[in-house]
Amino acid sequence: MNNRYLYIIILIGLLFSGCREDEQIEVYIDPEVLPYLDLFIAEAASRGLEIRIEDYALSITVEHIDRENVAGQCTQATGSYNHIIIDPVYWKGYTEMNREALLFHELGHCILDRGHLDDQDENGYCISLMESGGGGCTMIYTEINREKYLDELFGK
Repeated sequence: MNNRYLYIIILIGLLFSGCREDEQIEVYIDPEVLPYLDLFIAEAASRGLEIRIEDYALSITVEHIDRENVAGQCTQATGSYNHIIIDPVYWKGYTEMNREALLFHELGHCILDRGHLDDQDENGYCISLMESGGGGCTMIYTEINREKYLDELFGK
């Protein structure tokens, strides 16, 4: 019984210690991804959506991801912190278009609060950049269909 009270006291202490208003979160954007982040903001603005990165406590790093077949991931902490990790093996091997699609997908999670969408058109092509990679649709992101995908991503 005493252990139960101790557990509750520790839990309450942890809850309050994580909620300090004056706590500063270190924000870092890897220079390799910065041009794509700027492009994301510009594409959003061209569709009437103003994105101020400082409102999201966003960090983006290029570092190894310990999960197989994962090129990027977004970690969100409600109301406080968003962190995107891009795996360097994928990043270095990707074309400019693939890099843009990868970062825009992760920003779709961390900034636009989008989940995965594996819907497909009549030809089996993904209708969204937010596809999960395992949903059965085929993603082909090119200059030809880029505008269509970005309009869908930004909800236009």
